[in-house]
Amino acid sequence: MTCAAFLTTTASALRQTAHQSTITGLKVFPVDSSSHVEASAATTSLVNSLATAAATSSTTKEFEPILPDTSALLGIGAVVLASAAATWVWANQVVPTSRTKLALSKRQGDVKEYLEELEDASGERQFEEWLFTDWLEQRNNATGSQKKEPALPILKKAKWNSGDNPVLAATALILLGITLTAFTERVSSMLS
Repeated sequence: MTCAAFLTTTASALRQTAHQSTITGLKVFPVDSSSHVEASAATTSLVNSLATAAATSSTTKEFEPILPDTSALLGIGAVVLASAAATWVWANQVVPTSRTKLALSKRQGDVKEYLEELEDASGERQFEEWLFTDWLEQRNNATGSQKKEPALPILKKAKWNSGDNPVLAATALILLGITLTAFTERVSSMLS
């Protein structure tokens, strides 16, 4: 049912109700004539406004695309520039610095002590051992650190491109969720 059809049906139903309530109000109930006239006028006004809305919405209007307001374009541009700046700082400053700090800590800091505790507790902390399997194997390997395969093969030289990067993992999970949602909506629309 279209909006115009709904409004037309509602308007005619209200007209009948208003007419019947006026008749029954006068016959059955002793009502004050001034308040009854005001209520009847309000009902008639509502019915007329619904009928006008139905007539207005039934006319077809053509959609013509327009450019957004300049202030909206400036806002969009500011968000894009801020996002680009944040991405650059993250990729070129935060990640390399954090990786350097982590490498130093793995060699002679808190992380080294933690990994030694995990090796000593063999079997008691299986979940933690599983989480840090790569680091524990790296410690036991005589050749030192080995270069990991990049998580995204098309960006082999990016310093942040590894499977243990939380931002990369979160982005992958979000994209997976979007893909699954789009797929299930498409399948459900084809079934109904």
